[in-house]
Amino acid sequence: MRVFTLIVLFLSGLSFLGFGLALTIAPISVLADIDVTVSGAIADTEIRAFYGGLELALGALILAWTINPARRRDALLLTAVSYGGIGLMRLGSMLATGDDAFFLRFAVATELGFLIAAAFLYWRQPQPAKP
Repeated sequence: MRVFTLIVLFLSGLSFLGFGLALTIAPISVLADIDVTVSGAIADTEIRAFYGGLELALGALILAWTINPARRRDALLLTAVSYGGIGLMRLGSMLATGDDAFFLRFAVATELGFLIAAAFLYWRQPQPAKP
């Protein structure tokens, strides 16, 4: 179970870092690649700050907690909550609007996969000792 935990956490952290880096370097063109159209300096800055910055921070925190065995349970919870929130909102929006695209299906499957794996592993981890 330990190896599966490390795989899930490293992949989730690296995924956030990868998307965060891409959205920091070329926010408007990355979104255009998935058929999201925005333009202008304010949009560029906002996407870099919120999507790039937040994803970089989440990825870094998940990875930092992953390499610290005492914080792995926290990393699993952060992974489950963050990917779960994104995936459930994406799925709900797809169902509400009828939007359908390969990217959306792939993204929601990945996000809900991380949610399920991290939640399962979180509940299998021993509770930390009370001080």
